[in-house]
Amino acid sequence: MAQAQARLAEAEAELKRSQLNLARTVVKAPFDGIVEEVHLEVGDYVSPGAQCATLVDLDPMLLVGRVPERDVLRVLPGQPAAGLLSDGIQVSGQIQFVGQQSDPETRSYALEVQIPNPDYRLRSGVSTDIIIPVAEVMAQKVSPALFALNDAGVIGVRTVDADGRVAFNPVEIVRDDADGVWVTGLPNVATVITVGQELVVPGQSVEVDFEPVEEMPASAPPQTAAPGETVNSA
Repeated sequence: MAQAQARLAEAEAELKRSQLNLARTVVKAPFDGIVEEVHLEVGDYVSPGAQCATLVDLDPMLLVGRVPERDVLRVLPGQPAAGLLSDGIQVSGQIQFVGQQSDPETRSYALEVQIPNPDYRLRSGVSTDIIIPVAEVMAQKVSPALFALNDAGVIGVRTVDADGRVAFNPVEIVRDDADGVWVTGLPNVATVITVGQELVVPGQSVEVDFEPVEEMPASAPPQTAAPGETVNSA
């Protein structure tokens, strides 16, 4: 009876091994995703540890970029961020990681933004502009041809005040677009000298001849902003 029980235990162990080997013939992925590449076909002999397929997990996605050292203190995990893909799609998510060590060559810090992608419509490796709003400023769009320098080398725009005299307004460039430049520093309502600004000096009395503003109408804020800033039109 002892010998029979030993043979029974051996047979049960062999059965278990056979069941496990049979289960290993079914390939199961360790996580949900998309099969990117198949390395084997049905009927191929496979040794333990061989790769069967390459699986890609695209949900969530990560936007990976770098933050300049002048802006890194204004960027924190948990902040909302957006991404403008090269194909025009705009996505949004939250900052998940901000590096603590800068790149020795660029002096910038690693940044990761997590983007939900449940329908897998976003693909890996697409070039993206990362937009992180940390402040709101009022700005106006002007032509870069209107820029002038004062005696101290400060960039600005010449305007005409309520008394009809030339005034020099130092400005700061917030961002540039294809059709103009967003600046701060001008009054909310300003009469900008567009012709002959090189021929007048601050304090000089001038006669104003207004021209229609059809070439550069006021428009909505641009979709992208300089690092750390968003722009509203004024």
